[in-house]
Amino acid sequence: MRAKFKLISDIGVPPDMSPERAKYIRGANVAAFATLFLHPLGGIGFYIRHVSAYPSLLVELLVIEVLLLFVFYLNKLHRYSWAVFYLGLLFNSHFVFFSVVLGPVIAVYPLIFVFSCRILLVPQSDQRLVRAIIFSDIALCFAALALPFFFTPWIVFGSQEAKVINTAILLFVFIGIIVAALIGRSETIAAEVKLRQEQIRSERLLLNILPQPIAERLKDQPDIIADYYPLATVLFADMVGFTSLAHSISADRLVYILNNIFSQFDDLTEKFGLEKIKTIGDGYMVAGGLPLPSEDHTSKIADLALEMRRSVVDTGATFDLNLRIRIGIDTGPVVAGVIGKSKFAYDLWGDMVNTASRMESNSQTGKIHVTKAFYEGLKEKYRFERRGYIDVKGLGKIETWFLLGRR
Repeated sequence: MRAKFKLISDIGVPPDMSPERAKYIRGANVAAFATLFLHPLGGIGFYIRHVSAYPSLLVELLVIEVLLLFVFYLNKLHRYSWAVFYLGLLFNSHFVFFSVVLGPVIAVYPLIFVFSCRILLVPQSDQRLVRAIIFSDIALCFAALALPFFFTPWIVFGSQEAKVINTAILLFVFIGIIVAALIGRSETIAAEVKLRQEQIRSERLLLNILPQPIAERLKDQPDIIADYYPLATVLFADMVGFTSLAHSISADRLVYILNNIFSQFDDLTEKFGLEKIKTIGDGYMVAGGLPLPSEDHTSKIADLALEMRRSVVDTGATFDLNLRIRIGIDTGPVVAGVIGKSKFAYDLWGDMVNTASRMESNSQTGKIHVTKAFYEGLKEKYRFERRGYIDVKGLGKIETWFLLGRR
């Protein structure tokens, strides 16, 4: 039953429509649907008693029921403003008709209710529609009050019968107000839930781009974010021969394999509490000791490098490919921050970053190439192989080592 009601209330509501806008369209659909049932149900006794003397009452009932269906049709055509205006015009015309039939005192109660509630079905940004509704409501209200002075009511009630009818109308108006309030509350809650879901989704997307502490700061401080870290560690990893591999396998398979490898890298980075900075083609960059400083970031990077090397070999065996990786690491001071406007990114700058990149490009296949600073920090806990002095572009001759594993 609830699913069918939702199906009716969602007529004309596209999936991508904002909750704020959708609630007005659903409100018009619900109002039309409720009237379809309440209109004949509420006046069934009245119609049965007087339809023999006034057959036009039955005609009016049937005409109103058929015309109400046109509200759904207008919403389905996305003529939302016309649907709301037409619905109110239909209501008010109905009450003008009954002001002639019964007299103005009885008809004015529901007219006031419709006048006050119909504005709730209109977005306040649509000022032209608001003005049109107010003008038509005022005009029809005067008509409901004025016409009975020119026409004798068809049906004249005794004082006791008039009291019963007035009480029934007031009860109907009260129930209508309660129903409208409940529907409004339900729509508001649904809109708030959907808005919250969109906020969570946006925050997740933001956290896929930026570290959580940086994302929180960026929301509160949209200006430049730049931090200096006196000691951090950076790792660069590059897939060996992956470019040539692209010529021998399909693009879909290539991307699938690379995604498989990098997804494993992401899991390992999260496992060791490190920060993925970015991917560049088939290269992967990770940092330790930032944005939240930690004392053991060098050992975490070392463990990550060893796991990454093993992971690539295992993945190569899975896909029957000879996959190998080349890794470079350095440790030292660095500047980290957010750059860009539309496509901002969290990045690192400093000599240490450049040196780590050079360690990777000057490494050997399947080796983890590190600087003296990194070696000195971990030589008591890890096994290294001295490579000796090598000539590095932009750095000259520097002494380097290969990380082999834990002691």
